[in-house]
Amino acid sequence: MTFPSAFTRVVPILLCLAGAAFGEPAFKVTVDTSKAPECAAFAEKSKALVEEWYPKINEILFEKGHPLPATGITLIFEPMKGVADTRKNVIRISAEWVTKKAPNDYGMVVHELTHVVQDYDGKGEGWLTEGIADYIRDRHFEPGVRHHRIDPDKGSYRQAYGVAATFLMWLEEHKDKDIVRKLNIASHDGKYSPALFKEYCGADLDTLWKEFAETYRKQ
Repeated sequence: MTFPSAFTRVVPILLCLAGAAFGEPAFKVTVDTSKAPECAAFAEKSKALVEEWYPKINEILFEKGHPLPATGITLIFEPMKGVADTRKNVIRISAEWVTKKAPNDYGMVVHELTHVVQDYDGKGEGWLTEGIADYIRDRHFEPGVRHHRIDPDKGSYRQAYGVAATFLMWLEEHKDKDIVRKLNIASHDGKYSPALFKEYCGADLDTLWKEFAETYRKQ
């Protein structure tokens, strides 16, 4: 559908990363607020965030120099159910969420941007995919801002999101400092298996969770 220019706001941004051959742009970011012009301010800040964090997240989750998974990212702000959704290199964000419910939730943008970088294409496990996305948010983008309640008796890494992220941070600190990168690469390459936890951390996944949960019981 074509919208009249007065109601269309599509902002393409060409980004040049240091070292890009012959100064060619490494990726392009497009912001579309045509269905939700009230999101303009949030969209502008999100654009700057993507400019900075897309290559940063890529370097955290892969080795330095790993190619970016997409040469373009599109942010679409519109009325929708839920908070946000990412398919390949297109991030859709709820207009109501960023204008009324959580107008400063830029961590959500980082979470969705991480899914672009992961580029698992259906591979990996859901809890780990979401856990890594929140790990980037909580460990690197806004450390110390969010605190997730862990129930040592009823909780599980399969709760995904912040709970899984907290578990991954504990594994990183106590078992293997490169565990998140290793799990990400395995998921990306279609080689993920729960058995990797025993290989990298010395114990199976459920045993590691129990050890982690006990640290919260003692707090």
